[in-house]
Amino acid sequence: SHRAEIAVLVVGLTGFADFEAQAAPEDVTDVLRQLHDATGRLVHAHEGTVGSFAADRVMVFLNDPLPTRRPALAAAQLGLALREMVGGLATLWRRSGRGLGFHAGIAYGYATLGTMGFEHRLDYGAVGPVVTRANALCDAAGEGVLLLEQRARVAVEDHMAVEPADDITVAGRAEPAFALAGRRDG
Repeated sequence: SHRAEIAVLVVGLTGFADFEAQAAPEDVTDVLRQLHDATGRLVHAHEGTVGSFAADRVMVFLNDPLPTRRPALAAAQLGLALREMVGGLATLWRRSGRGLGFHAGIAYGYATLGTMGFEHRLDYGAVGPVVTRANALCDAAGEGVLLLEQRARVAVEDHMAVEPADDITVAGRAEPAFALAGRRDG
């Protein structure tokens, strides 16, 4: 394992718990397959690394193992592309009675990365407060919202429109959060 400065983007589906509780397992699998296929293509195009799939969540790392010049900005750009893509899928899902949407969080900081697991099952993953903050931001984000923590906001604010949002709680502490509105004009 090794230590690296990374941006972590966690994407989830709003309304997934209710959908999963009422839908047939095959329908849930179909929705997740659509999400994972589309997400995988965008992550690859943005030179990110999928860290994990967990239920309706996808965690992505930027700047490890592939180097990224501006990891937080790349995560924000990927987040906007994912919001648009999932928005298109959500329109199709709603037509078939599936009330699903997009929410996400981005954090920027240091983590320990490497292979994790055991002899017969190894995955590439990250451990550290940056992962915890990205998950907390995703949890706090509403429908269609992409939240950033303070360090990510500072790294992207020259290129992205960012607005203050309600504080989030991470490990029992209130931390400021910011909503990513989109790219700045110019």
